[in-house]
Amino acid sequence: MEVIKKYKSAFWAFVILSVSLLGYTFLSKTTDEKEESNISNVILKVPVKQVTPINQNVVLDVLANIQARQYFDIYTEVNGVLEDGKKPFLSATHFKKGQVLARINSDQFRADLSSRKSGFKSSLVSILAILKLDFPNSFKDWHQYLNKISPQSPLQKLPKYKSEKESLFFISRGIEEQYYQIKSLEELLRKYTIVAPFDGFLLDIQSKKGTMVSPNQRLGAFIGKNQFDVVMDIKKEYVSWISTKDTLLLKGGKSALIKRVSNAIDQNTQTVQLFATIEDDLLVHGDFIPGTIKTSKKVKGNIIDRKLLNSDNTIWVYENGRTKKIIVKPIIATDSHTLISGFDKPLTILEKTTGIKVGQKIAPIYSTNNNVTYNN
Repeated sequence: MEVIKKYKSAFWAFVILSVSLLGYTFLSKTTDEKEESNISNVILKVPVKQVTPINQNVVLDVLANIQARQYFDIYTEVNGVLEDGKKPFLSATHFKKGQVLARINSDQFRADLSSRKSGFKSSLVSILAILKLDFPNSFKDWHQYLNKISPQSPLQKLPKYKSEKESLFFISRGIEEQYYQIKSLEELLRKYTIVAPFDGFLLDIQSKKGTMVSPNQRLGAFIGKNQFDVVMDIKKEYVSWISTKDTLLLKGGKSALIKRVSNAIDQNTQTVQLFATIEDDLLVHGDFIPGTIKTSKKVKGNIIDRKLLNSDNTIWVYENGRTKKIIVKPIIATDSHTLISGFDKPLTILEKTTGIKVGQKIAPIYSTNNNVTYNN
């Protein structure tokens, strides 16, 4: 009897447990279905905008480095004490083309050169008598040449020889040798004066008046004022969109044409350099100016806010009353926008990307600012 009671108790416990499990499963399923039904019926208000694929020029954002096109480092080629030129030899001092930037004291060198010229003149005097007898047709030319020799003036070219015999005569007397030695010294004398090759100003001066300088010593730099190279770095994947004569527009309204595109890629930055030239008195060497390059190449697409492009190159769109994702092709990205292509018909793009599910019903709020193009 006791055994029968135990079996009955176990049986009823099993029945109660089974009924409870069935009830819990039914209630859970009902709740899940109800929740799913509620989610599918929730309609979010989502801002959207309509975009249409348009043929437009590709535009790149760049940061342009302004570099003076007329630029040279000032190095000495002789020894001596540095002296001012027409103005003080200081950074930011402006000079006109042809004005003296600086001098190196040449008093001793000039004295030596004058001595050489005096010796040369004596050598000519010593042969005039022979010249008059052996080469009477040339005597007048050489006599006039002798009278023009001055310690303060450069030597003029030697008179032309009228015969080979005359040429050998002067060579044997060392006249030509002395002449070329003096011309060499006259050329070296020019190195004692540094002249402005164009309008510009001094920069990065490292020696001042009264300093003793030696050959190959850098004194500073001299740069032009209104001719500039504009240097830009772009991602290597964008190079195919660039052509020479594309337009560069700098912030502030200044424009230039792309002149050169480098064939080399910087290994550290994986960028390629572009070069343009521009003339403007208001630009400054070393400055960085934001700009854009409007390329001559076009693509069929449109511009969207960069944050609307997902990491898998998809965007959210509204179609047939529900949300979906589509794959697009990003062409060019700026800090705020992305040019996309890969679609042939107008799209209604969701401007909210969080909390959205595929196939979700939404209440679209249409934007008044729809199509955006770089051409505007």
